[in-house]
Amino acid sequence: MQRLLLLIPVLLAAWSVRAQTGRIAGTVVDAETGEPLIGVNVLVVEKATGAATDLEGRYEIADLAPGTYTLRFSYVGYVSQTVEGVVVRAGEVTRIDLSLAPESVGLEAVWSKRVCCATPKRPCWPPVSGPPPSATRSAPR
Repeated sequence: MQRLLLLIPVLLAAWSVRAQTGRIAGTVVDAETGEPLIGVNVLVVEKATGAATDLEGRYEIADLAPGTYTLRFSYVGYVSQTVEGVVVRAGEVTRIDLSLAPESVGLEAVWSKRVCCATPKRPCWPPVSGPPPSATRSAPR
């Protein structure tokens, strides 16, 4: 019985400390399709901490001291976004839902030359100079 009486103040203290912090939560979706994005990085810039979205695009960042924060959302293949002025209050959840737009990524052709030590039985492939072979042509074996 005495152990239980000692445990109650400890639990109350832990609960009151938790009530002095707030949380940021929300959902991140694709701006074009509305589909949830899995694994989006959500960073609280001032704390250098954050979370990643789950299978349903949801995230939650807990145990933040009351104050104003900046969130940075980033995901491969999408335009990163920064949300400034996110106010966190003690004991409350601040909801930030966001949609990320796909980023068009253009690929450039890369030409390279290589040095080849060809022998009569083993010719150099691809050729050291000239355009690349057509897609239908295969290298000798």
